[in-house]
Amino acid sequence: MTKTKYIIAKMFSTIGIKRTQTRLLSAANELQLLKEAQDTLGRRVWSKLREHAQYKEIVEAIDQLLAEKSNLEMDAEAVRASIDNLKKDQLALTITPASQSIAITEVKANLANIKAEATSIKHSYDEAKRRFDTMKAAEQADPFTLNREEEKMNALKSKFLDLKKRKIQADKQLIKLQLELSSSDKSKSSGSDGSETSSKAEYFKHLGQRNKEISTMLSRIGMIENKIRALQSDLGKKISFHALEDPKYRSAVDDNYGLCKVMREIRKSIKFNHSLSGRN
Repeated sequence: MTKTKYIIAKMFSTIGIKRTQTRLLSAANELQLLKEAQDTLGRRVWSKLREHAQYKEIVEAIDQLLAEKSNLEMDAEAVRASIDNLKKDQLALTITPASQSIAITEVKANLANIKAEATSIKHSYDEAKRRFDTMKAAEQADPFTLNREEEKMNALKSKFLDLKKRKIQADKQLIKLQLELSSSDKSKSSGSDGSETSSKAEYFKHLGQRNKEISTMLSRIGMIENKIRALQSDLGKKISFHALEDPKYRSAVDDNYGLCKVMREIRKSIKFNHSLSGRN
């Protein structure tokens, strides 16, 4: 909302036309838009703020988190490689109903993970689309930011389609295993010697441990990414003020100076809408 529109709306409010709920909804949408702008700005400029003492501590914290994330990703890759080696070593083992049942359980767990990830991606896409629509409707929307949001939506679509393909493959694998299990000669399993049974039990034990390690690492990586985003958003909020108030910070925001101005206007609009709604 511009100052001119605010003045006009204020005049209408004096004769009882207040549209309080509309003003509050607009302010809420603008607050979300402002948060997204802070995130975007912080993500773009955080590495350029090292030379400024007041930001040094936060920048160093992000560096440490990125290093920790990189180490975890390398560790996770090493565990994945060990899982592949375990599976290769196990290929020669005779397939039994017991091993097929465990394999079916693993495929079902994989399908559950795919479903959870797809749900998360759909939620992220819906949020991104809502932000995109809100930004597009804003009177001073930044074209670069709009393009970035559209790219994010397209990337999420691509991930969702990839998950869909993985689900189809997992469904086929599950059907195949279930058919094999139903037609297996159960007497073959009962005739296996104890050493073979022990070897398979050891294999699935190690496989389960490795998968648990991977899950733990991925969870830690996700938590680190959330911390990084929070720190970057905090920097984006602070630098959006400083870049407009002090020329020495303008070089840090560089091409994003226009975004800082847009954020200033969004803050004004939020203030106007709160004022019109009676929330000061």
